[in-house]
Amino acid sequence: MISDSHSALVRDLWVTQLGPDAGKPVLLVHGSTEIGEHDFCEASDLASRLATAGYRVIIPDCPGHGRSAVERHLDGTVVYSFARMAEQLSEVVRELIGAEGQAHVIGHSNGGTVALYLARFHSDVVDRVVALAGNAYIDERIIVGVPPKMAPERIE
Repeated sequence: MISDSHSALVRDLWVTQLGPDAGKPVLLVHGSTEIGEHDFCEASDLASRLATAGYRVIIPDCPGHGRSAVERHLDGTVVYSFARMAEQLSEVVRELIGAEGQAHVIGHSNGGTVALYLARFHSDVVDRVVALAGNAYIDERIIVGVPPKMAPERIE
């Protein structure tokens, strides 16, 4: 982690930011069972390289990961889908950079799939997308439900 980082709760998600506030925003979306800072600050140095290059780096912990709470329906079941994560991350981007702002989005593994959802369903907050080891496309099976290996009970 580089020294000019700060973290806070934004729209119920724990978010770490690095780099200058005036820099072009880059949203880094971690993979399943990962934590944002680990995926992009410890396992790789992508976040610090982007921040050093002058980008404003935004690293959330997705719902149910790291320091972000699990979202639940009224009946207690876990809310977990790529579509919901994309919706929440679009709200984070809007809050941090403004309603008219756009971010580059880089997603790793399932974060790559979430990045594709952002581009398809929340294109107003996306400038460009890089999906690292994510799904190459979004088909109806993925839109309708979460694959069995990604069942909500596995994130608690």
